[in-house]
Amino acid sequence: MRDLCLRCCALLAALLLATPALADRPADAMLATWVREALEADPRIDAKSVEVATEKGIVTLRGSVPTLAGKRYGILTAQRIRGVLGVIDQVDVESAPRPDADLVRTVERRIQRSAALAGGKIGVVAKSSRVTLSGQVRSWSQRLHAELVASEVRGVEALDNQLVVQAGTQRPDSEVKSDVDAALARDAFLVGLPIRAAVERGKVTLSGAVSSAYEKTRAGTQVGSVSNVRGVENRIQVEWWPDRSARVAVPDADDDAGLTQAIREELAQDDRIDASGIEASIASGRVLLRGSVPSERQRRLAEEDARNLVGVAWVTNELRVAAIAREDAEIKGELEEVLTGDSALFEYAIAVAVHKGTVTLEGDVGSGYHRAHAAAIASRTRGVQEVENRLRTMAVAIAADEVLSREIVRRLERDWRTGAVMSRLNVEVQDGVVTLSGDVNRFAERRAAERIARRTPGVRRVRNEIIVDRYPYPWEEHLEDDEPVLPDWDPHWDFPDWPWIV
Repeated sequence: MRDLCLRCCALLAALLLATPALADRPADAMLATWVREALEADPRIDAKSVEVATEKGIVTLRGSVPTLAGKRYGILTAQRIRGVLGVIDQVDVESAPRPDADLVRTVERRIQRSAALAGGKIGVVAKSSRVTLSGQVRSWSQRLHAELVASEVRGVEALDNQLVVQAGTQRPDSEVKSDVDAALARDAFLVGLPIRAAVERGKVTLSGAVSSAYEKTRAGTQVGSVSNVRGVENRIQVEWWPDRSARVAVPDADDDAGLTQAIREELAQDDRIDASGIEASIASGRVLLRGSVPSERQRRLAEEDARNLVGVAWVTNELRVAAIAREDAEIKGELEEVLTGDSALFEYAIAVAVHKGTVTLEGDVGSGYHRAHAAAIASRTRGVQEVENRLRTMAVAIAADEVLSREIVRRLERDWRTGAVMSRLNVEVQDGVVTLSGDVNRFAERRAAERIARRTPGVRRVRNEIIVDRYPYPWEEHLEDDEPVLPDWDPHWDFPDWPWIV
């Protein structure tokens, strides 16, 4: 183990020396290679017909993919690469044709059965595989969620979202702006960035500057979940910062009372969540969520909100789901139909069982993403209390430890979220078991490193021993990070309301 650790540290040092210093933007040819390899490694994307070109940090994607969801995940994957300043999308969707009437029927049913879209009045029209959504929804996040649900339907090649936000209650623009500013300041990846927000009649206009395409997209998505936001215009400029750390504030250690207040405000302002039944308590940076929410989807959203806050060191989610009861047979029939029509899952035979609102999924799927995606779909189905995911993924060949370590280090170094802290991280691998150690400034960085390692083919298990500065970590109390990778449901593969973020 000691010898392997020394080799990994030496490898990391060599990689850092071999790649451009943080003061220099990675060369365009190198960026193109990084993006191409990231697309090929992402199971959400069939990228064999996608070409990548880069000029002055701007990536252009050309070619074709078989699904609209895959096209959008491709944009996100490219944005995450360190040094990418923007992505130009010239990718076409070429799927197996389906009659427009079938597309309309499938999209309508998915919208009607989504717990996230209750209360909306959404019309669906399809012409030549292009779907148009029209009508009214209660929030900007509902508008985005409807778009996501439609994009996942097999056969949809283009989407025109004409939905109008009509909030149930009105708030002054000054209140909305205050909440938008606070949301940006609480986000662990956006804190301290020179982003400005203006609000007029509920429409938020963002300006300022950030250092990556990922930050720009994240900012737009983050403010879109604030209550009474009716639209988002993202004018943020992306520019290369030779020393990003000089522009981004390191989170200050907050007192437990202040962090408790921040979490309560975050949950209350997130219009995707009914936070009236949530109790949040903090002890030494550790968040405990208790109480109840109306759906499994909201339980996961609340946890993700807490994980992304500045000053959080750990999150324990003990929220219960108190969904409106529905007949098990109804839930089963609806979920089977949705899985069959999903562009990523239609080719897999997934068995669905429902007992007292608890959904059990069984069968074989192609990857950890497909496994998590099926569970995410189940979690946002009306009436679902819990999801037990027994889906199995196809066997992945176990790589040699040194090869696996090299691949994990490479992925961490190239990813925008973790590249800047790689000099503080260590990777050890023994018999396919990965141990991550070192220190970071934010819990979100810690979690991002774990997700990247978990998604590397050949990894059997991940032990995450990275610490967040200022906080002690008694590892024996936190065994969830030491679970095997394949049986684990990693919801962050496919977080339903953050299609451009995770």
